[in-house]
Amino acid sequence: MTKMDQSTGLPPGKTGRTGKIIYWIATLWLALGMISTGAGQLLKAKDGQGGADMITHLGYTVYLLTFVDLEHYILVFQACG
Repeated sequence: MTKMDQSTGLPPGKTGRTGKIIYWIATLWLALGMISTGAGQLLKAKDGQGGADMITHLGYTVYLLTFVDLEHYILVFQACG
């Protein structure tokens, strides 16, 4: 098994400038997706993935969206910070 660099999560030979750029682009791209999903949940959007209609269809109450939204933002700050 190949050891990974602790700061970038890439194999040792791929930790140059290009590897770091790729790492941060991927991290920011995923963070943007989580932030946009969290914003929709915070605003209690009715339609779409993770919306209020889907949550109530699954049998959960709408206030659960607030907790899921907070979890999104905590994960984003952990990934980028």
